[in-house]
Amino acid sequence: MTESKSCALKKVQGGGFIGTGISIFFLINRLKEQENITEELKATNQIKWVGKMNNIKN
Repeated sequence: MTESKSCALKKVQGGGFIGTGISIFFLINRLKEQENITEELKATNQIKWVGKMNNIKN
């Protein structure tokens, strides 16, 4: 993960991150939009949805 002056992320126990000045939820939502991960995909193909969400997490 890249650090910049406006957004530094600190890795914490359990593999998560604590953001300073930015919300991790905002980042996840942006990535979901970019990767076309929708609630419709979740309803129609749960295995694919889980795989894509895990790719964001990792």
